[in-house]
Amino acid sequence: MFRTLAYRPVEMKHLSLILLVILSFQCTMLRQSSGSVTVEGRASVRGNEPFTSVLLETAEGHAYVLVFTDDERATLDASLPAQIRVTGTVRVAKWYGLPILHLSVESIEHL
Repeated sequence: MFRTLAYRPVEMKHLSLILLVILSFQCTMLRQSSGSVTVEGRASVRGNEPFTSVLLETAEGHAYVLVFTDDERATLDASLPAQIRVTGTVRVAKWYGLPILHLSVESIEHL
């Protein structure tokens, strides 16, 4: 009445190999996709002292934590909140324990 499926070791080996190839291809694509991007939106200071961060929110609802030097931060803090355009590289890192996009700033333009 009930039929049991017996897995053959050879089929499982092939399946494992296929999964390994797919995963390695995706990891390669992720490494190659990191380049400079330009994002514009409203920047504001978020968090509690002494752990504040500058967060950029786009019109589409995407959020980026801006990462830059202390000198760049001091000049930007005086004009926040503001509409800005930022060019930089994106990476995923934790912010208050949650994964969020971090944008390492190369250039900032006020709009």
